[in-house]
Amino acid sequence: MSQSDDGGGSEISVEGRLRASTQRPRTPGAARQQAASQGQGRSAPVQLADIEPPIVVPDFDIGPPSLSSRPPCLLLRLELTTDLPQPPVGGGILPYWLLITSIASIYNVAQNYVTLKQSKEIYSGKEEQMTPLAGRLFGAWTAMAAAIRLLAAYDISNKGLYDLGIVAFGVATFHFVSEWLVFGTVKPNRASIGPLVIGCEF
Repeated sequence: MSQSDDGGGSEISVEGRLRASTQRPRTPGAARQQAASQGQGRSAPVQLADIEPPIVVPDFDIGPPSLSSRPPCLLLRLELTTDLPQPPVGGGILPYWLLITSIASIYNVAQNYVTLKQSKEIYSGKEEQMTPLAGRLFGAWTAMAAAIRLLAAYDISNKGLYDLGIVAFGVATFHFVSEWLVFGTVKPNRASIGPLVIGCEF
């Protein structure tokens, strides 16, 4: 296939024109663009200046510290604050009073199972009637009453537990007063004044 040229009438083939266009000198910008396009397939050498240092994130514990990491005194204070019974809506210290009397009863329960010295001092009017069996019965009864008071301390708004707490103190008061005034086994002294006062305080 050929065509005539206007300048000289010479015939130039299409293949010749294409070959001439590909051999035409290129500008520096085109050469750089072609080199860049050819370099996309190859990875350029990594320079040390191009490496970004890793970001080190400090291992800060932004949450609340665990209980195990706190000082023992602070830990004890936190446990006491969170474990104490809550007062009723109208206020008052009755839950704390119930808690104190319940904790104090633990000593009374233990001593009734170990020794009868203090129990015989309470029932000093007829201390021969305070046998080991009577002491253990008294200790079991005291433990049951302490459990009722402890439950009432942590749920003082519960009418059922509140009434049981009143009954527990009422039964204790009736027992000590009757043993003092009717049966004559209790005599007012340093050992018996505590149960009498605590029973009447409720």
